[in-house]
Amino acid sequence: MKDQQSRIKELIALGKERGYLTYGEINDHLPEDLVDADQVEDIVSMFSDLGIMVHEDGMDTDEMERLSEAASSNDDVSDEEAAAVLASSDGEFGRTTDPVRMYMREMGSVELLTREGEIVIAKRIEAGLRESLLMLSTYPECISSFLELYDAVEAGEMRLNELIKGFVVPEEPASEAEDDTDSDSSTDDSDDDDDGDDDDDDSDVSDDEDDSGVIDPEEARARFESLRESFKAYKQADEKQAEAHREQASEQFMEFKLTPKSLAYLNALMTDTVDEIRKQEKIIMEIVVEQARMNRRDFIDSFQGNESNLNWTDKHIRAKKHYSSTIKKHHDEIVAAQSILAEIAEERGLEIGEIKEISRQMSIAEAKARRAKKEMVEA
Repeated sequence: MKDQQSRIKELIALGKERGYLTYGEINDHLPEDLVDADQVEDIVSMFSDLGIMVHEDGMDTDEMERLSEAASSNDDVSDEEAAAVLASSDGEFGRTTDPVRMYMREMGSVELLTREGEIVIAKRIEAGLRESLLMLSTYPECISSFLELYDAVEAGEMRLNELIKGFVVPEEPASEAEDDTDSDSSTDDSDDDDDGDDDDDDSDVSDDEDDSGVIDPEEARARFESLRESFKAYKQADEKQAEAHREQASEQFMEFKLTPKSLAYLNALMTDTVDEIRKQEKIIMEIVVEQARMNRRDFIDSFQGNESNLNWTDKHIRAKKHYSSTIKKHHDEIVAAQSILAEIAEERGLEIGEIKEISRQMSIAEAKARRAKKEMVEA
């Protein structure tokens, strides 16, 4: 790892001196086993973030002077930090969910703030992402699917470190965390070193970087079984007790550090569900609002809370309004769409409105993270 960082540091120094690098120079400095085109593209993007352009061949004198001046505005990025970012995954340069690196990937050539400033914004980004995850944890299908993935681990169908990176530990007091900034940073980098291979590919965890030795399988088993018991209690509880059990399951779920792959999978469950809900609601709205000419606001007020009520159309047919005959004509189509919504609600264990509210809160949390990153870029 140190040798790799040293080689990349030399490459960055050359690039910052001239303002550009060639693909041949990058190729000469990269690990021999790095052959994936997407990884190379990622590295080129990171060099661009540092203000170092990458070209096929050398450049003429005028272009070199112009790029050298542009590159000098990025001197706030230390060679050591940049090398650590580029070499952090021991050959895996895929996408990352680490807040600081997410920010750096989106920085472009904007001058960086101080390390302390980056940490403040990174914490805001991380808070937004964690808030989004917290909302996801209240979605029962997320918990049940997470437990199913662990069943696959127990069955030997996937590795534990493909599912989780570890467990969340209580945060340090703020004063200690500030005094220990450097060690926190190195810890974060270490986490990414271990888990950078979890990002996207099916074969993304190499044998050399298997985290299963770091994650105590017995502790994982105990935590998953505890989560399973809480979720089972939620499913079996009456309406008065269900919420308390769901909150307990949510808290236990939040103790796990998910890999990017498993997080993306669980996020997709919510996204796919909401997409299907919107599809069916669009069918109903087109009939009732576009064809039957019910006022859009009246439709929304009437339909909310009745998404899976198969008797909803009867009320509007009996109303003898200008839209009643058209609704009656398309009664079966509306009920068919509502039946799908009712099935979704039954399978997910939540009302349609609750599912959409969770999705909305997730979107808000993600927007907070995006705004924090935008503030950093514009600072």
